[in-house]
Amino acid sequence: MKLHFIASFKNKKLPAPKLVMVTKASIHDLRAIKKELLAQKNTKILADKAYIDKKTKHNLALIGTELHTPIKTSKFKKELSHDEKVYSKIVSSFRQPIEILFNWLIDISGIQNASKVRSTKGLIVHVYGRFSACLFKYLFAY
Repeated sequence: MKLHFIASFKNKKLPAPKLVMVTKASIHDLRAIKKELLAQKNTKILADKAYIDKKTKHNLALIGTELHTPIKTSKFKKELSHDEKVYSKIVSSFRQPIEILFNWLIDISGIQNASKVRSTKGLIVHVYGRFSACLFKYLFAY
C-alpha cells in the first residue's frame, strides 16, 4: 500500500494534511491522486518527479493552479542547465517538510509494521488507526 498526502505548507512547521489517501502500491502516484489534484483550484502544488506530466500541468493551469516539480533528466537531455538545477533545488527545498512529515509519521506510528495484519480490511484499519493516533499527537504538539 501507499499513503498519499495533499498538505498545506506551514512555514517552519510540519505541513498540515488536507487529504490522506491509501492506494495499492502498484498504482502510479499521479494516477492515484490526479482527480484530487485537479480539484485544487488557484494554488501552487509542489510535487516530486512522479508528478511530471504535461497534460496534467496544462489542465491545472486552466483552473489557476501551478504544478512545480524538480526537473528530470532524460535520455535526450543528460544534464540540467544551471537554472534548471537551481529551480529543482528550490522545489525540493519546499518539498522537504512533507518528506519530514512522512518520516515523522513512520517513526512515531510504526505504520510500516503490519506483520500481524491478515486481511485488507485489517490493513486499512491499521494504516488509518496509526495515522489518526499521529494526527492527534500532531494537533496537540504543533
